[in-house]
Amino acid sequence: EPYLGFFFVLWAALCLAGASLISRSNPEDKTGVLALGGIGLVLVTVAVPVQLSGMWITVAWAVEAALLLWFGFGLKSAGIRTFADIVSAIAVVRLFFFELSLRGPLEDFTPLINQRAFVFLTVILSLFISSFLYRIYSEEVEDKDRSLSAFFGVAANLLLVFLLSME
Repeated sequence: EPYLGFFFVLWAALCLAGASLISRSNPEDKTGVLALGGIGLVLVTVAVPVQLSGMWITVAWAVEAALLLWFGFGLKSAGIRTFADIVSAIAVVRLFFFELSLRGPLEDFTPLINQRAFVFLTVILSLFISSFLYRIYSEEVEDKDRSLSAFFGVAANLLLVFLLSME
């Protein structure tokens, strides 16, 4: 049981390797590549809450979202970029529903040097990275996605102001 998340990641790696093999051997077979690639990405995302707990789930999803977006631009895959955007949204939702209440006793409280601030800053950094990536790769995205750089930047700034107000 302590290694269950590892097996999710292992299975995801096998699915992603299979998608890569199909892509190289039969480039016309988009269904197999998308099916195995999608299953692999979902398994990696599901492995996070299986293996981790508490605030580390939100931190891992924020980091995963930024990495997936970077890979999506590197591989020129709109599907991976869309999945990264979804994982970012999940991280932000989890931030508000689970991590907002992270706070120890008030007498031991240290502003900005606590668990809640760490989780918020990780998600904020992930959103700023997403904004930056959408900006530097703006010529590679479709017109409907060009505003995502501004969206992620505004979301990150709003979260930063919210965090500073809360702290």
